[in-house]
Amino acid sequence: MDISIEQRVGVELVRIEGKLDFQASIEATEKLMAALQSSPPGATMIIDASALSYVSSAGLRTLLTLAKSAQTSGRSLAVAAVQPSVQQVLDISGLTKANIFTLHPTVDAALQAAGAP
Repeated sequence: MDISIEQRVGVELVRIEGKLDFQASIEATEKLMAALQSSPPGATMIIDASALSYVSSAGLRTLLTLAKSAQTSGRSLAVAAVQPSVQQVLDISGLTKANIFTLHPTVDAALQAAGAP
């Protein structure tokens, strides 16, 4: 798993490549929480999931932890360009119906919704 973070005005754009499984979720949680906490209140973290091929229950926990932290700190979380196999896991887990984070079909749509230049 690889994570890259690009800071833009009011947005943290995070690209996750590979599998977000038990082993990768530990590192992912640390990196993503640090990026979220360093962003200003009102900022949006957008996860580009176009290269995310797999999410385990530990990966779901990472997303849930991140979303809850964003909500309690006045920030928001969006996930964009989700692959069908990952979308299925999100749907089965109930996270998509719970509106814990916003889903967008593309990264551009997420950036536009966040008001990013």
